Amino acid sequence: MKTHKKSLIILCILIGLCLIIILYLAKDRFPPIKQLKPASSGKQPVQKEILTYKGIDSILNTFKKIPSEKLDKAYLNFSGYKQGLYKENIKGKIFYKIVGSDVLKNLVGKFKVNDFLPKDSCYFRNMNSMNRNYTQYLCIDKNVLHRFLDLILALDEKGYDKYAFIIKDGFRYPNFNNSTGGVRLSQHIYGRAIDLAIGDINKDGKFNEATDKKIVLLLLENNIIKNTGGVGRYPGTNVVHFDTRGFYSRWNGQ
Repeated sequence: MKTHKKSLIILCILIGLCLIIILYLAKDRFPPIKQLKPASSGKQPVQKEILTYKGIDSILNTFKKIPSEKLDKAYLNFSGYKQGLYKENIKGKIFYKIVGSDVLKNLVGKFKVNDFLPKDSCYFRNMNSMNRNYTQYLCIDKNVLHRFLDLILALDEKGYDKYAFIIKDGFRYPNFNNSTGGVRLSQHIYGRAIDLAIGDINKDGKFNEATDKKIVLLLLENNIIKNTGGVGRYPGTNVVHFDTRGFYSRWNGQ
């Protein structure tokens, strides 16, 4: 019995020595757990809100400007701008070349560049991979961005939630506009329009078309857009459209 017990002790000692040797030999192959923490585990830098016209213009100036006449032929075919009507109407327009993570830059308030881009396959492909060299084009009128900022500032000044909406649509190139049911001569095609999906503007805990949406519509119609552009009301929905077409226009339906 004593011999058996002694043998068991020796066996345990040998197993222990083997484990020590194995751990020693493996120490250079497997770093300590604390070294495996991702480099991004800390707080991410927070971008400042863009709350001035100058700030908007400054962000736009960080992107390469491409005149419509010099757009890539492949993009002209893909987008539909090569068609006679659209090709004529975009003469003189500037397109901004958006590359990779440029889409994550704040452009107006807390709204980023990607909020104004078409929600097409190109958009989702880049957002999923964030390819540093992936290129998209944004056609957007500075005036419509300035009016959007006016709306945000007006809501804030009156004590409402200035971010209680999302951008449903911004820029839409012709083929994308057609695929989403947009009208043929939509102002979105030329970067002069924004559609908003309205939320709880008055901070009462819920969306109400008769209050929240009305607040936005009244500000747009009486204070911001007035006679210089279009306002679409779309009754029965939470959607509001506004644009900077240069003349008065109002409508209730599609």
